[in-house]
Amino acid sequence: ISTPILEYASVFERTLGDESDIVGKELYSFQSRSGDKLTMRPEGTAGRHRQSSIEQRSRALPPTEILLPRTHVPVRTAAEGPVSTGAFYGVCFRYANQPIYLPPQFEQFGVELFGHDHPSSDVEIIGMAWTFLKRLGLERSVQDAFDKEPFLFLQLEINSLGDLESRREYKAVLTEYLKANVNNLSEDSVRRLTTNPLRILDSKHPSDRATIASSPLLNTFLSPTSRAHFDAILVGLDALAVPYVVSPRLVRGLDYYEGTVFEFVYVGTQEDQTEKERGLGVQQGTVLAGGRYDGLLGTMSGGKEKVPGIG
Repeated sequence: ISTPILEYASVFERTLGDESDIVGKELYSFQSRSGDKLTMRPEGTAGRHRQSSIEQRSRALPPTEILLPRTHVPVRTAAEGPVSTGAFYGVCFRYANQPIYLPPQFEQFGVELFGHDHPSSDVEIIGMAWTFLKRLGLERSVQDAFDKEPFLFLQLEINSLGDLESRREYKAVLTEYLKANVNNLSEDSVRRLTTNPLRILDSKHPSDRATIASSPLLNTFLSPTSRAHFDAILVGLDALAVPYVVSPRLVRGLDYYEGTVFEFVYVGTQEDQTEKERGLGVQQGTVLAGGRYDGLLGTMSGGKEKVPGIG
């Protein structure tokens, strides 16, 4: 699936979140001659959902011709709507204020599954990602000279942001904790405290890390439904022999995520870790990432459509 390189800025500003680093610091935006604010594509998911929303409303094509239909998921009734997958690939643009040079243009590809909110969908997407990385040889184990336990070049970190009820309860507790430690927060985090406190958990600023490390854990506030969904995903990953670590403070950097979030993070040797932190920075350790965004299509359609999705 191909989406425009140049989009209306609202496609990204409305879905990625005003407090995300992409919207706040990394967009290449400008005004057209007619006064429209345009943005060069910083990532693929939001534009993909904008396109899907238009196609579904126009009904120019049946859903099975818009996306590749799935045939290997649990049976669904017609009333539940189609279950389909899609993939996107293309160049994206972000400004990166890093200690080393990072080109503003890069390539991104992704896969997505729509219309199915069962935990098996999460397991399938994550399992697909793990298979892809293994075929690149990035799952290899390393054993040091002292014959300690081998470890992987890559580590899957996974968490659940829960449903709206879970996040609402957690935000209240997290906000109270952060306000009590506001003197230890960076300027960006102090601003986010009143707009989106969850985003503070994704901060890589050195002055925030110690405060975040002692913050309340989101997974202790999951509703029974969210907890059951997440536990089922872990069981599925165990069945596929996908190694993982539950990272209770993982939130991802974009506002459209809810429920499952995950990252495959480069681990490497201790020497590699030191070099990474000195050079690329800790945020460059993520090789592949994603999560669930059941409400994104609803945001793009003005609340007229709600289709579960993960990618």
